[in-house]
Amino acid sequence: SGNDMFMMVFLNNLNIYEGGLNLSCIKVMFCCWKYSTFSEGYEGNLITNNLTFKDQVRKEGFNMSNATIDNCISMLVKKELLFKQHKGSYMLNPTYFFKGNIRERTRLVYQIKNKEAREQLQPNEEFNFNND
Repeated sequence: SGNDMFMMVFLNNLNIYEGGLNLSCIKVMFCCWKYSTFSEGYEGNLITNNLTFKDQVRKEGFNMSNATIDNCISMLVKKELLFKQHKGSYMLNPTYFFKGNIRERTRLVYQIKNKEAREQLQPNEEFNFNND
């Protein structure tokens, strides 16, 4: 049906158990997949780590404090499974996860690789496509 929820997960280079992702962080990642936006371009594959998102995590049956969710989001950023857009807003790394068409994903992965190459010369704490 047209209302099927889906998430493409690209398993090449992805091992969520390697590198210390605990079960809480894996559960938060699941919620990031489920509740990320679906849209073309830079508006897609985003989550906002606000009280609404935290309530959605708990409604999934994951009994976590706000601080635990925040710590997991930080760990997911550190592991580059999420990219920080700006305060409280994060994009799923399309190298691993994507909602949308494959052409759009390919374009975003290409832009990320080019941006990372440029940032090796000028590091930037946040990953924001809109500042290109």
